[in-house]
Amino acid sequence: MNELAPCPSQPCQPIPSGLVSLWDMLEFCANDFIDVLKTLQSVETLVDHKVGGDPNRLIPNESMAFVNENLGLLRAQCNELGAVISADFVGDALMAVERGSCTWEEFARRTKLIYEVLRKELGRSLLFSVSSDKLSYFNDAMFKFDPDAYFAFESCGDDIDEAGKCFALGRYTACVFHLMRVLERPIISLAKILLPDDPVPNWGTVLNKIDTELKKKPSERSFKGDVQFFSEVAAEMRSVQHAWRNRVMHIDQLITEERAKSIFDATIGFMNAVSKKIDENGLIDPNLSLDLETPPQP
Repeated sequence: MNELAPCPSQPCQPIPSGLVSLWDMLEFCANDFIDVLKTLQSVETLVDHKVGGDPNRLIPNESMAFVNENLGLLRAQCNELGAVISADFVGDALMAVERGSCTWEEFARRTKLIYEVLRKELGRSLLFSVSSDKLSYFNDAMFKFDPDAYFAFESCGDDIDEAGKCFALGRYTACVFHLMRVLERPIISLAKILLPDDPVPNWGTVLNKIDTELKKKPSERSFKGDVQFFSEVAAEMRSVQHAWRNRVMHIDQLITEERAKSIFDATIGFMNAVSKKIDENGLIDPNLSLDLETPPQP
């Protein structure tokens, strides 16, 4: 009988963790999985032929090289698929064959067991899909902000990234929690300028301070500089408040996709407005000053 040649196998790429594109999923699942099936088929074809003759016959030396080569290949392919338990079962079969005491019938049972274990093991892996309209949130949430905003508040980077991923995956409450953390940084920076003596500034005190100052005559304001800037910041803060509705953290409030999107958009607008003249350390525009005796620089 002509022995079946072992199936060729291309080097497999490691399986990425987390979300993958359909193309990547097909690349690592289809190529590697087909390689495994081809190798199993080669072994099973040989086994079916041999068992049909004398199932209790020991695997002879002339078949040993083919069996060992294909089992070694199969074990490597299972490991590349992440099917480590299946790889262990293949290793057990390989040791049984190498001992020289394995019959074709026993080898057939081991081959069937390997297939069943592999099927169950791969069935425990899940792949997630992100719709095309949310892909930019998952991969590039930072690019939804103006570059100045992102770099002015670089410490927000991780939370912006996580907020985008949570939104893309439909975890809207988690998305809003991360956006809350994003908003904390510019509020603290504004408070350094407007409320330097307030030990625990918050959203309300900062907004009230801006509103109070804007209602004063220019000569009576405690800050100098671009009134338009503070007016825009106040408007964006109200947009965030409207999106937030001040009850987003209550346990009885359901965060829907629409609500999370509204808060996300409002956060982007607020961050873009603040970063025009303020960063995490405070002022970045010398024309914006709290010193009444120092006129704005040209």
